[in-house]
Amino acid sequence: MMFMSTKGSCLTFSALTLASFLLTGCGGESCMDGNGGTFALVVPGPTVSNLPQATFTVAKTADAADLDLLSSNLVPDPNSTLNFIQWFAEVKNNGTTAACFVQITINFKTAGGGCVKAMHAYADSDTHKIDVSDTPIPCIPPRKSGVFYDNDLPAAPVNLASIGRIEAQLTLIPYPGAVLNPSNPTLSSVALVPDPTNGDGYWAIMGTLTATATIYNIGINGYYKNRDGMILDRGPASNLGTVAAGASWAFTTFYYVGAQPSSYLLFVDYLLGAGP
Repeated sequence: MMFMSTKGSCLTFSALTLASFLLTGCGGESCMDGNGGTFALVVPGPTVSNLPQATFTVAKTADAADLDLLSSNLVPDPNSTLNFIQWFAEVKNNGTTAACFVQITINFKTAGGGCVKAMHAYADSDTHKIDVSDTPIPCIPPRKSGVFYDNDLPAAPVNLASIGRIEAQLTLIPYPGAVLNPSNPTLSSVALVPDPTNGDGYWAIMGTLTATATIYNIGINGYYKNRDGMILDRGPASNLGTVAAGASWAFTTFYYVGAQPSSYLLFVDYLLGAGP
């Protein structure tokens, strides 16, 4: 479930945005102060990064102690005239309860501490619910992963070679008793295949979504991974119409170009009921 989209140079929010959300800066013009709370600094061992020259530290609040940042991939678009840059990361919940509204602030700095780029995101994750309400909320189940994604159009190209330090802060909002939403659709026959339109060298995730309850405004985000565990790209698919309970929708995500990914992560977002 994607709590927040970050298309363009500023963050834009879905209807689930918390009123208390605050963001310092827009598009990483300066480094960010974090998400509030008391942090304990740790040095993560398992984080895979495309910036091996940089030292990597992660600070977590006590509630987020069971979260591990598995990967970080900062990817400028070499063909963009607008300095378009994307950032992908995988976060795993090693705890025994669902981790909800997981968010990260990550600062990419020079070895001397100068700000090069900053990103902020909520984790795309599985749709849960709390109490008696079926209102969907994004949570990472125990022993499962979520994905952070952000993008920007900075004023100047980002020089990856100048990055010597990466400093991340992880937080979440505790929701005791959060469980997978019983209205979640089911997915079947899901597979990574050559994109049916473009063929060799283009890869897509295809499958069938079957609605458990009537839903609309459906979004699917597929994240392509390589053998090193790095997330390479995001492949969305959307259905803005209504899929009635028991009905199905055959989906194909937007393609990834390059060597065949070794695996993928897939998340579904939706609104309950019939569309307007």
